[in-house]
Amino acid sequence: MDAPNPNQASNQATTSHIATHGCGPIPSSSASHNTHSLRRRVFDALRAQGTIARVDLARALDISPATVTSISANLIEKGFAEEILLKRPETKDIGRGRPPIGLKVKGTAGYVIGIKISDRFNSAVVLDLSGERICTVSLPTPETQRDPNSILSETGALIDAALKTSGFSRDAIVAIAVGLPGMVDFD
Repeated sequence: MDAPNPNQASNQATTSHIATHGCGPIPSSSASHNTHSLRRRVFDALRAQGTIARVDLARALDISPATVTSISANLIEKGFAEEILLKRPETKDIGRGRPPIGLKVKGTAGYVIGIKISDRFNSAVVLDLSGERICTVSLPTPETQRDPNSILSETGALIDAALKTSGFSRDAIVAIAVGLPGMVDFD
């Protein structure tokens, strides 16, 4: 969201109920509407912001509040988002109107494993969908040159160790990301 221009006069008071405890990239409101579905854009923005009021989410994505309400209802129904009571901003009008209801990603909707393959040790981190770290594990690597099959075996052992440490089953994992150092041959 763009910062307000202090040189521009405004008769309208705006209230922002944005908490900055999110994770992931902050999507641009100028991003192509054809690139991602609106549902994906809303979810990505919600994940990036952490907790945000629907009206602020609509402003950030340059879509209507009714569209945000419709999409967020679907995300809540599917278990990917949840409503949360937001703290009122400090104003003289405390107690007037409904308390602001925000949205946040429901972290327990799924878990992601991030893997780093290295020459000295391999590591993994398990995160929930809101970006909260659940656990990390590291395993040493052999000091010999490794072929692709041995790296795949090491990766499997690392995933098993991450699942054991986190206490999750494979069914709870919705994605696995792997980072490799150096040049990667695509042939």
